[in-house]
Amino acid sequence: MTDSRGGVRNEITGQSVHTAVQAGSIDSVVIVESKTTRPTPQQLPRAVQHFVNRLAMFDLLDRQATTGGVSLLVGTPGVGKTAAVVHWAHRSLSLFPDGVLFANLRGFDPVSPPAEPGEVLDGFLHAMGATDLATTSVDARAGMFRSLVHDRRMLVLLDDAVSATQVRPLLPGSETVTVVVTSRSSLSGLKALEGATGMNLEPLDDGASLTLLREVSDAALVEHDPTASAVLVRMCGNLPLALRIAGERLAEGGYAGVAELVSELADERDRLDVLATDDDAGAVRAVFSLSYKALTAQVAEVFRLLGLHPGMDFDRDAAAALTGLRPGPLRSALDALRSASLLEMPTAQRYRFHSLLRAYAAERAAATESEDRRHTAVRALLSWYLSSAHAAGRILNPRRRSDPQPPTTGREFDDVQSALDWCSLERANLTAAVRLAADAGEHEIAWQLAAALWGYFYRRKPWDDWIATHRIGLAAAERAGDDFGAATLLGNLAIAYRELHQQADAEDCFRRALEIWTRRADSYGEALVCIGYGNACREWGRLDEAVSFSLRALAGWESLGDRHGEGMTHNSLSGVFRELGELDRALAHSSRAVAVFHELGDRYSESWALNGTANVHRALGQLAEAIDLHQQALDVRNELDDRYGQAMTLESLAEDYDRAGMSEARRDALRRALAIFRELGDPKADGIAAALR
Repeated sequence: MTDSRGGVRNEITGQSVHTAVQAGSIDSVVIVESKTTRPTPQQLPRAVQHFVNRLAMFDLLDRQATTGGVSLLVGTPGVGKTAAVVHWAHRSLSLFPDGVLFANLRGFDPVSPPAEPGEVLDGFLHAMGATDLATTSVDARAGMFRSLVHDRRMLVLLDDAVSATQVRPLLPGSETVTVVVTSRSSLSGLKALEGATGMNLEPLDDGASLTLLREVSDAALVEHDPTASAVLVRMCGNLPLALRIAGERLAEGGYAGVAELVSELADERDRLDVLATDDDAGAVRAVFSLSYKALTAQVAEVFRLLGLHPGMDFDRDAAAALTGLRPGPLRSALDALRSASLLEMPTAQRYRFHSLLRAYAAERAAATESEDRRHTAVRALLSWYLSSAHAAGRILNPRRRSDPQPPTTGREFDDVQSALDWCSLERANLTAAVRLAADAGEHEIAWQLAAALWGYFYRRKPWDDWIATHRIGLAAAERAGDDFGAATLLGNLAIAYRELHQQADAEDCFRRALEIWTRRADSYGEALVCIGYGNACREWGRLDEAVSFSLRALAGWESLGDRHGEGMTHNSLSGVFRELGELDRALAHSSRAVAVFHELGDRYSESWALNGTANVHRALGQLAEAIDLHQQALDVRNELDDRYGQAMTLESLAEDYDRAGMSEARRDALRRALAIFRELGDPKADGIAAALR
């Protein structure tokens, strides 16, 4: 007799004999227990302790389990893919009454080669009750497997796959069987041909990371120092494997507190050593090395060189500068790294390493690439950032001297907004590049890059980065004996300190810069510093000095024929004479400033001059004119997205409204100014908040 599946039924034993036919010939004969006696395999490994729920992923897998199909879970090495799916499977066993099959495909095993599909199929067939497997054909065993699981409510969990080719023979044909595959590789072929649903498992968020750290370590230590614990989580990159190792370190009792472990992890070069274990296969470095060793030679080189990048993320142009590759090969290498889960692309055209992977890439670069090769790559990257920053600076401050000019190998910009957007996007990288240049002995690049960012810093006021880059650049210029660079950065630093109300630091920088420019007989540099010094003296109430410095600057600009410099100085003199009560002279200077900037087509500077002119009209009691001019200035600043200028004009408008008795308009202007000053971290916010109270 034949049974319902086409096998020959033995009426005495109750068994079915299945024949797998390939190319017209009988390939094998397999004896299978009848459905009533067929075992229900439960092959899940033990779930890890102290698991932090991945609820979003669990919800996706739960929905997939109701419809069958293939789910593909991809993630960075050490992100906890296996732990997550095993934990989900244990909590979801009721969805799979006919059993669970599990196979470690050893895609990235430190000892054994990847599992062959035939090897895995043999294990599955035995678990399903098949006996006397005589076949050598993978196709025949795959067909037998599909027959055995057909119409059964089962889960097949294929862990650590290396390729779609390895997985494909292991896929059931029935939609009643749910398949979950984990891999470090994207397995795009599995998604394209088999319709697998892809899911990326990201590192834990900070809250879940702290929960895991508390559970695997000494919870009292973690809770005693929440600040250090938060830093430790970030140093581990929110990676479960690293967090577990760090937690075990704390649990062993060798640290007085979390801060002591944090101090050991502070140097990124030592971080992978601290996160090692007695079991080499479980250490973070070992887990990463398995993926690294699977790369082709060129992709591995790109991985190493990208580890030399000083920032957390980068675009393709920066990667090209660092690696020296043409667009086609570079794209292929970056795609390969993404496919291997060694590199992420959080937004279009932008890439990033997991922080520990970046440390590993840098470690591999130090071990593999020669010192000359590393230095050449880093210098090419720094030169690209310098050229790009100079291009942005030329757009943001087209009339400011920007000597010396670097080679034009970087990005170019069409307008102010694109230059501002790029500087904002790359700000962390640019700051890190200044530091890297100084550390690499590229002192010229260090100070020039800091100076090139002046236009962005002045408009957007990122105070910490402004001061940090300029102090590093100043030290580099001084080490190189470059007075021009030192004086340039001292002048820029003085303005930052002045705006932060750090008078002693500002005055020291002004004096040192002015001394250098005077000694060099550099009229441009001298005039530029005198304007800033004059404005500072006005703010500090030293009005006679303010007039002296401003007139000195004006004489310098006139000798150079620099109309823009003259306009800036007339605007400064307007403010000084307004405070001296010489309002006619103040109005004359501010009007000349407006005319100069209008003639030059410099709307950014013209908005400052309009603001100054409005202030004089207010002092004259001409409130309607003051409000109108301030509104004109605000309109220009809104159009130019000049946040600092907007806040300054709103503050001035509030004073106009106060004089005019328009209390509600005054409060509205102050509230808007306060929001911007707080956004910029400007100390003026405190005074405005007090005025509102």
